[in-house]
Amino acid sequence: MKRMSLLWCCCAVLLAACPESGNSGPMNPDAGSGDGGTPPTSLSVSGTLVDTQGNPVPNASVLVLGSKTPTVTNSSGAFSLTGVKAPYDIAILANGSRIATVYKGLSRQDITLTLLGTLALTPRTGTLEGSLSGGETTTADHIVLFASPEVRAVPSKLFITITSSGPTYSAQVQWAGPAVTTGTLYSLQPVRTTPTAIPSRYTGFGRRENVSLGDGATASGQDILMSSVTHSTFSGTITLPSGYTLESKELSLALPPDSQVRLFSDSSSGTTFSYAVPVIPQARLSLVLKALREGASSSVVKAGLAPDTSSVTLSLPEAPRPLSPADQTTNVTRTTPLSWTAYSEAVFLLGVDKSNPTGTPYRIYIVTSEQSATIPDLSALGMSLQGNTAFSWGVTALAPLASTDDAVTGPRVSELLRHRIDGAISSSAWRDFTTAASP
Repeated sequence: MKRMSLLWCCCAVLLAACPESGNSGPMNPDAGSGDGGTPPTSLSVSGTLVDTQGNPVPNASVLVLGSKTPTVTNSSGAFSLTGVKAPYDIAILANGSRIATVYKGLSRQDITLTLLGTLALTPRTGTLEGSLSGGETTTADHIVLFASPEVRAVPSKLFITITSSGPTYSAQVQWAGPAVTTGTLYSLQPVRTTPTAIPSRYTGFGRRENVSLGDGATASGQDILMSSVTHSTFSGTITLPSGYTLESKELSLALPPDSQVRLFSDSSSGTTFSYAVPVIPQARLSLVLKALREGASSSVVKAGLAPDTSSVTLSLPEAPRPLSPADQTTNVTRTTPLSWTAYSEAVFLLGVDKSNPTGTPYRIYIVTSEQSATIPDLSALGMSLQGNTAFSWGVTALAPLASTDDAVTGPRVSELLRHRIDGAISSSAWRDFTTAASP
């Protein structure tokens, strides 16, 4: 399962960089001079570092490759660099982490970098309790979601109890950031023929505004009155690449300000679909399709869909495939190119994973618009490529992104990973290699 989860769970690959004496100054040693012998432009770069959930990352190291001293992000995840020669490669490492992210071939002066594989903030947890009225009060099948600027996902635990006066709920909520979060509490009541079936209709929807929840606290009495909800039919057709099998069609409801609740996941392999969906003011649908073939996965995200969208046609592209080195190659060094097949309008996320089932993760993610990359020197960040060590590697295509500059224009990468914008996330099968004695 590890080999199918490079991006989906944000825990793909373990990597380190080998020790090598770095060049002085911020110049990227692979950048060279500008066209026609013109010296490369010197830039003042300002940026923000966020994690895959869009939270700012404080106290992280930011290093222009080729220089010896990193800068550190402030409490808002902001940083600035001077005397940078374009194009440049930049590496980031969270405080106390052994998981680095590298962006190659940048030329922008204002950038938003996404740190992969590490969440910036320790989650806070609180509990919401209350009663549910309206709808069909005899069923325990309810969806309860608390949405706030800090809450990024559905409650980690939800308990529904049917009492003589109707259902009550207890929902454990996680968020990042301030000790108290304020938002909107939503409830939706689906009707299913079995506990795992796709809902055939929805009998109630309700919301409660201005709900505040503190870290470690329980907010009781948060009752929700549900009213009837209208329905629409959401339908479409899917086209798969040759040899792929459709694994899932996942439909979520996006609710303001920035939360999504999964309505259901359809594991049937059929390439046409038609679903009953609720029509809720200001809410939109997000559809995620995932197909598999021999260790590779191809996924497409379609976001911001109206509930009455019909006859939507979606095509899943073939995932990139590793080219070289061959599986089980030995004597790999930092100069050994790792290469893969092309993918339209994409940047690539190369992941290298040190084979270490226990202990501290040791990973690197390399974001590039090229179809090959070498393992960078991250010794200035305290990470060295170990000799005679087994690693795994794979590549994920993120689309549509025209270049690495496009990938750092606003939080595009984190929005793709959170299924907030249209795009494709397709991951190759994995290969293994072993480093040379002195890589």
